[in-house]
Amino acid sequence: IFKKELIELGGSRNKERSLSVAIVFCVQAVGGNPSLEIISPSVGTRGEAFTVVAKGASLNNIRSVVFYEPGVRCERVESAKDDQATLHMIADSQCSLGPYAFRLLSDDGFSELRTLTISPFPTVEEDKEAETQLVDANRTVLGTLESDDVDTYQVRVKAGERISAEAVGVRLGIFLLDTTLTLRDPTGQVIKRVDDTPMLNQDPSFSVIASVDGLYSIEITTADGSADADSQYALHIGNFPRPYSVFPLGGQAGTQTDITFTLSDSDPNDRFAKRMAFDTGLIGTRYVELKDGDSICPSPIPFRISTNEQVSVEADSTKLEIGSGVARTKNVVGRRLLVAPVSVHGVVREPNEIDSFDFSVHENETYSLEVFASRLGSLLDAVVEVRDQEGQVVSSGDDFECHDARLVFNAIASATYTVSIRDKRKNSGAAYCYCLELAPVQRSIAAFLPRRNKLSQAGQTIMIPKGNRSLALMGIRRDRAEGPAIMAFEGLPPNVAVDCPQVADSAFVVPVVFTAAESTPVVGALVAVNASLKASLNQSSLTGGFEQVVDLVGGPADAIFQLIKVDRLAVATVDPVPFSIELEAPQSPLSADGTMDIIVCVKRASGFESPIEVTLPLLPDWVDCQAKTRIPANEDFGTITIRAGRYAKAAKWPLVAEGVAGLAESPVNAALGGGAMGMRPRRQSAVSLSTVCTSLHWLAVCDSPASGLSDAVSAERGSEIDMVFHLELGDSMPERLVASLEGLPNRVHAATVEIKREAKTVRFKLKIDDDAPIGTFDSLVCRLSGTLKNQKVTYYVARNTKLIIAVPGGSQKDQSGRPLSSLDALRLRRKK
Repeated sequence: IFKKELIELGGSRNKERSLSVAIVFCVQAVGGNPSLEIISPSVGTRGEAFTVVAKGASLNNIRSVVFYEPGVRCERVESAKDDQATLHMIADSQCSLGPYAFRLLSDDGFSELRTLTISPFPTVEEDKEAETQLVDANRTVLGTLESDDVDTYQVRVKAGERISAEAVGVRLGIFLLDTTLTLRDPTGQVIKRVDDTPMLNQDPSFSVIASVDGLYSIEITTADGSADADSQYALHIGNFPRPYSVFPLGGQAGTQTDITFTLSDSDPNDRFAKRMAFDTGLIGTRYVELKDGDSICPSPIPFRISTNEQVSVEADSTKLEIGSGVARTKNVVGRRLLVAPVSVHGVVREPNEIDSFDFSVHENETYSLEVFASRLGSLLDAVVEVRDQEGQVVSSGDDFECHDARLVFNAIASATYTVSIRDKRKNSGAAYCYCLELAPVQRSIAAFLPRRNKLSQAGQTIMIPKGNRSLALMGIRRDRAEGPAIMAFEGLPPNVAVDCPQVADSAFVVPVVFTAAESTPVVGALVAVNASLKASLNQSSLTGGFEQVVDLVGGPADAIFQLIKVDRLAVATVDPVPFSIELEAPQSPLSADGTMDIIVCVKRASGFESPIEVTLPLLPDWVDCQAKTRIPANEDFGTITIRAGRYAKAAKWPLVAEGVAGLAESPVNAALGGGAMGMRPRRQSAVSLSTVCTSLHWLAVCDSPASGLSDAVSAERGSEIDMVFHLELGDSMPERLVASLEGLPNRVHAATVEIKREAKTVRFKLKIDDDAPIGTFDSLVCRLSGTLKNQKVTYYVARNTKLIIAVPGGSQKDQSGRPLSSLDALRLRRKK
């Protein structure tokens, strides 16, 4: 669109046309990794082949589609256009239902992560020309909504048959498409209108029994009218079971559990029970398909599966006085004493209800009490408390990353504790169910990739140009685990090496440098990352995997409405870029309250003349530098000045710089609002978007070897006065230094002074102009600059030294210029 508009703006004027052509060339020249904005359709049928159209940018050289999980694959890619590619997919007959995460892979790397949803039903395209569209039962309709559109579908149902509908809008992972569903009977009367549902959040659903024969209408529209032409939805329509709530919310691995599925929010009798088996390998939160005879729910149901003993809270309740109100407290069957680890299932059915139960522990240990409710489709906003035998609150918890509560407390083996759980807003109902897990806190460790940009997926894949390096900021998450951690990478592309420093106990993010040899083929891989802690005297060894949270649909105030978690890191080798960068390794430590100059070297390919923007993305606490350092076009060196604050602690820190090609200054750049690539007339792929890095170096931060002090000085306008600093300089400093006085007010001057490391004082000659400002200035500091092992370094001493400037005859000082106290000044005036 941008290129088309620029060409049209060329008009009949040759000058404008030439400018447009130049701009188009620049836009084409920057290239980049494939950008996948949207796929259509975003739903396919299990056991069938289907075609998906991908839209975005740089899609004309797609090599493959990489799925994170088996079950769906791409048989063939047709990518004839830069902004569109056709993907021929097939879903296995036994694949799981729900979303499948994937990325496109091209010569320039991986695209953003998107999801493709698999339905059990055949798909039907929306008929845009029809006012209403007749569909068969158990179909998935694929449509779009724009503005306040209302799409209407009809299905023929007999009396006594079930009619269910489920919208998939936000869960497609494309837009924040908040939809509503309306069900009308054959006479047009509204039977049901649904917005949000507990198990599907912003996506509505319903399931009712038809009262008469006929055509029932299902309307779908947006809740706020904010949809556009690309706002896709999938609408499952049929006689399938679509639960409104589920109880219990889980079970014990390796056993069978009787589960009750309530299908209606208004009819408690519209439910059925099913005995479900949970495999021993399914530990944690798992998604299980729900079948009722030949009918299948189009979206899997989340369950919490553990090895704990499973206990349900009894329905009988007793009254309990709570403050000024009366609450209802449910007790575990027989009020027996539970023993951790245990999972307790319950439902807050009555207003002001509090469920409570007693438990004990085997031995003195730290225990975790965690509620699984909101995450499993419950409406409960849980608040939990643990009390001891005297009724004193030991620990309490509210929201923990969501509406589900979690707390940790130290338990004593001989004691009895009472746990209570309630809804924060005192709401209740069949959908206010919970699973509460009580177990000893487990040590854990995991590697992760932090988000570097909250507004996009930028930086969430690793692209390594051939013969170059790329940086990843990798994190370690520890829970009750101490000590330095190590990360190992399995399944890297061929000829790719990793330099990953040990993650100190006090750190959680480190720079990891990936290097690709020039002979590396252009290829991508999903890499397993393993984190581990070595055994020590205080703890055993520990290992963990990798977790990456990818935001798909965001909202206001950084809210996330749809995300997906993946367990491998996307790493690709890509075509080479015409430059690389390297640091001159620091040869001396950076002093606290000092600076150091780091030299960045650029190696350019022939004909590459673009400026390079260099950053230091990760520095220790109290150490910083300018946000970006720009190395001008045709220059091969740049300088980054690193500053350490006074409170910087002595440490050894991994140091890496990143570089990206900037925009050169030219007349065309002004038209673009910034610049164009400084390339001679030939195309270089992905230059502007490929970020490279230096090799890994180490920066030592040390305590300052310099200290000093100076007395306050009082002077008058139009005078000269000496200011003396008393120094203590360490042997690790340069032999020769240049001292300068900083923080002086305007129109006060002091020349620099050269000193040797052995100097005990430095004397500055202050010259105060006739119009210098009057007052007290207390931000003076002595700066000592020098060169140490070919690196420029500075040290600051005697911060907050005070200078007082008065009008002629108005200063109160002794002969040395030292300010006098009020009493001494009075004595001096009387003496005069």
